Amino acid sequence: MRFVIVKDDFYPDEVTFLRGVYKVVKDPMSNILVYEVPATLKSKLEVLEEAGIVRVIKEESIKDISSILDLIGLTERVEMLQGGSVLLRVTLRDGHIFTFTESQLTKPYAIQKMLLRLKKIVKVRKDEWVELLKYWFSISEDIEEISEDDEIREKVITYLKSCVIYTDKWKSLGYRTLLYIEKDNDRVYCYSNNLKRLLGDISLRKIRWILSDYIVGKSLQLRIEKENSGLGNRYRFWAFGIEKCGIDLEQQLFKSEEDKTFGELMEDQEEGGGEVDEEDLEN
Repeated sequence: MRFVIVKDDFYPDEVTFLRGVYKVVKDPMSNILVYEVPATLKSKLEVLEEAGIVRVIKEESIKDISSILDLIGLTERVEMLQGGSVLLRVTLRDGHIFTFTESQLTKPYAIQKMLLRLKKIVKVRKDEWVELLKYWFSISEDIEEISEDDEIREKVITYLKSCVIYTDKWKSLGYRTLLYIEKDNDRVYCYSNNLKRLLGDISLRKIRWILSDYIVGKSLQLRIEKENSGLGNRYRFWAFGIEKCGIDLEQQLFKSEEDKTFGELMEDQEEGGGEVDEEDLEN
């Protein structure tokens, strides 16, 4: 990385960590001398910069680097993504983002390929890669990133808590509906194909494995006939624990007008802006 001296009567040799490691990269005949030092001295140079002794010349983009260690000067933020396999995400000041898997971090080949895609050819030595990683690790921030499995769990639980719960088997086949069987009062049943519809191209086997903490008992196969049709098919339902999923049975359970209490009828009428029918009150 490069710097210029801004304090009068200061010479690089006065500082121990600069002595013998810098070189002048601009013609001494020009008005301002530009010095170059290894990028590993970045943090020490920043101390001198804060003290008003030097000004660090920051590389503006990938095209300005000549060594892999020049990426130190370009680095803006480093995040270590936790939650499953570790990922290292490096954001550069020119907007480029490099993401490395655990296996890619062990060898310098990945960064070489990434730079090639940006039309930059830089030979990367193993020792330079190690130095770069040490710097990135030293400034990295640990980020707990939600895993794909966690996203699926959250999506399903949100879905279950938004469903209308029916005691009618036929109605429970609809999307965003669940089935409640009174004798199984600690659970609700969800038609498995509705979960498939919710989550898309994920096998039911994998979905069931991911949701195992919320599923209770074995799946249930029910023969359901459409009203007055005399015809029926078998449908598979998964049982979800009401308490485990945070389902509000009282609020989500469908109630006919006959089943509603006086207070609920009043709420319905207030929301609709109407009046309660005397016949409803009598019922």
